[in-house]
Amino acid sequence: MALGVGHNGMSACKTKPISSPVRDRGMAIEFAPQASDEDLLVRAGRGDRCAFESVVASNHAALTSFVQRYLATSDRNVVDDVTQQTWLGAWQACPKFVPRARVRTWLFRIAINTCLNYRRSQRLRRMAPLSGADERSADSTVLEENPNIERLRIRIQQLPERQRCALLLKHYHDFSYRQIAETLEVSVPAVESLLFRARRTLAKDLQDE
Repeated sequence: MALGVGHNGMSACKTKPISSPVRDRGMAIEFAPQASDEDLLVRAGRGDRCAFESVVASNHAALTSFVQRYLATSDRNVVDDVTQQTWLGAWQACPKFVPRARVRTWLFRIAINTCLNYRRSQRLRRMAPLSGADERSADSTVLEENPNIERLRIRIQQLPERQRCALLLKHYHDFSYRQIAETLEVSVPAVESLLFRARRTLAKDLQDE
């Protein structure tokens, strides 16, 4: 199913205004509360594509940024493909969405699983016999203009899976400990431990250089 998500995350669906005036008292006009992402996703689970496109529009930029950092790639085609697969997975899963869950953590959990599937497929491709061509992925491009950032990026990629996820969600997406716990399906103390170990490893590795 094509969701009509472009590079800017804009929706191809023309949604109706989510908030509307409910009372006019002279100069003052009151508005009904704007629908939350949770409400929109429930509607999407019932087949409302426009509601889903509203969720896409408000979360696409953050999801794209996370995918790019998680995969540590500058290849825009890869980032766009994995992000689109994340949205397709979300569309297929939204009928099972539980309203008490946070949409943001629910979406990022799907993004993590999609990134993991992509990385597994890449490992399988590397294990396959090569055609003889010397292929160089954009993932391996060295950012020579800023070697410090490149070293940090490499060290983050070398962290264990959950430590890397926790670190990216906390420092690049401003997730709370509880939100990280919900996304990774672990306890808050486990998140604190993951972040402590990740920071300690990075500090030691960068200090030893």
